[in-house]
Amino acid sequence: MHHTMGVRYWVLGIGDERGTDSGNRIWDMGYGGAVNGFGERIEGEKSFERAAMTTELSLYIEHLEQLRENIRDVLLGLTAEGLNWTPLTEDTNSLFQLAQHSAWNELWWIGTKLADRPFPYPWEGNEDLEGTGEDAADLLFWLDEAAATTNDVLGNLEPAALEEQRRLSSDNGVEQRNMRWIIVHVIEHHAEHIGQMRLMRQLWEATERGIG
Repeated sequence: MHHTMGVRYWVLGIGDERGTDSGNRIWDMGYGGAVNGFGERIEGEKSFERAAMTTELSLYIEHLEQLRENIRDVLLGLTAEGLNWTPLTEDTNSLFQLAQHSAWNELWWIGTKLADRPFPYPWEGNEDLEGTGEDAADLLFWLDEAAATTNDVLGNLEPAALEEQRRLSSDNGVEQRNMRWIIVHVIEHHAEHIGQMRLMRQLWEATERGIG
């Protein structure tokens, strides 16, 4: 069994090696090279390494899609009042604002910082944390837009590009981060806000039932 970039390979024989990744996809590792998670044959002596890196990208795509689906689930069936409700009058964000922030954040990091595409919305300050909405239509549109951008960018990214550096501004000045860091940061950011959104919905539903 080989462990490469978190991907497990089970080797069954010389010239006829097969393996599965954590998504249970089958890999054929024969004399002609590897077949990756997209069904593409990877030729050459470094086929193991390239297959692992391509699988890494496909896992990022799948994980981000699952996180977006988690956000959609939180929004399901909410009224305008529930979308815009906050437990406190100050210093808290509504479900609408948190979902908008999550979608815009992914679009900005993947589309603008990683792929150098222009950001399609005015975002000079905290516009993503000040919005309101009558329903979840805009939020679902932004999530779909983020999904399309991420799938396009990561789906066409060369595995070796994960090591490429990007200049980022932060409170500590300008930092250098590679593309892998950017993708993982988006995943962590989604996960953090999904927890907040789930708790927010629970609080809203408890308020509706007259609890608390």
